Amino acid sequence: MVYPAPMGLPSGFRGALLLAISSSLFACASTTSIETGGGAGATTTGTGGRGAGGSGGGGSGGATTSSETTTSTTSSTTGFVAGACPAGSFATGLDLTNQLVCAPLTPFARETINDGCSVYLGWRDGCTDCDLPPTKWGHASPAGCENGAGADDTCTTPTLDGVGVQLFGLNFDGNVNSDDKIHLGFHCPSPDFASAGGPCAQGTYATSIAADGQATCVAASAPVLDHVNKRCGLYFGWRDACDGCTSAPDRWGQVSPLACTLGSGAPSTCTEAPLGDTAVQLFGLSTGGDVDGNDKLYMALHCDDPQAGTTTTKGTCPPGQLITSIAEDGTLGCENPAKVVADYFDAHCTVYFGWRDGCDGCTDPPAKWGRIRHGFCTNDNGVDNTCTQTVLGGKTLEMLGLNTDGDVNGDDKLYVGLRCD
Repeated sequence: MVYPAPMGLPSGFRGALLLAISSSLFACASTTSIETGGGAGATTTGTGGRGAGGSGGGGSGGATTSSETTTSTTSSTTGFVAGACPAGSFATGLDLTNQLVCAPLTPFARETINDGCSVYLGWRDGCTDCDLPPTKWGHASPAGCENGAGADDTCTTPTLDGVGVQLFGLNFDGNVNSDDKIHLGFHCPSPDFASAGGPCAQGTYATSIAADGQATCVAASAPVLDHVNKRCGLYFGWRDACDGCTSAPDRWGQVSPLACTLGSGAPSTCTEAPLGDTAVQLFGLSTGGDVDGNDKLYMALHCDDPQAGTTTTKGTCPPGQLITSIAEDGTLGCENPAKVVADYFDAHCTVYFGWRDGCDGCTDPPAKWGRIRHGFCTNDNGVDNTCTQTVLGGKTLEMLGLNTDGDVNGDDKLYVGLRCD
């Protein structure tokens, strides 16, 4: 733009004045703020942070702040955004806007149990009063099956109720009678509650969030295994002269990953035996006579009510609890996730129990079998098998009664399997 020189001034003075006005206008145009970048969220001038896409203020997209300091995923100067996780989910940390990030626990409950928990079955002859480990044994889990020791034992994956199930088949050597012991075990690894600094990786959950947004994390497997190990167990029993009867077992016991309980019927035993490289709690069932076509073997899966607990804290959640909410001042809501684990386990984890005659080393599926879960039993195949509600040791159980057909001897096979869908 050209400005006319002011009249009435000496020509030299007018030239200096025009130069000063032009310089001033140029300086004003040079200090106008400039916004750049097509990243998500507003950006301003300054040394921006890193976000999702685009470049803004020297950083790579995302929301940045108008300051000369480097931004991070959280900022104590802006405070927390109050929020809570949906039911069944727990916090894994904060996002870029200081809002709580949550993830459901159920998928990791399934993965933990399928990868780590097994049902063991074993047998020993000439062991009326002994507490020795089984001479033949193996175990099955959702992830696989192992024949630990014993000729003619098998690992197979038959289709039962429309799905493939890992089954361990225990073959008896000789006649099964009062001097035999049939061992049952239920094993899961011990939980590891060791904490680690965040950000929380997949499969871990937050137990604390500091003022700067830094989380402390624990593995999802810890509360899952804690519930199953402390609250769940298998019941195993026997009764003579019970072809199609619905009576309770005459001899029984209970075994969990942590303990074993003798219910009734000496000389059954509770022992912890080294099977392979694993120490396993075993209930050893001694039958009271020859096992034949009118005997019944019983099994049930039962879990006690899950542990409950909620806490509010500005520190760290108590052991066994995970973050479910956060307030603007950083106060954390913590909750024991055991009920979420219990709801999944009770509805989705099934034990299979079966029998077949004339099956020394065969890989055929059981001829008679059924399924049990907490509060559930079904006789899938087998005349004289029963499902009954029974009270043992003060616990109400849905119990499968497996009736063997004919004398149980060296060519018979018992099957067990565990599956969590």
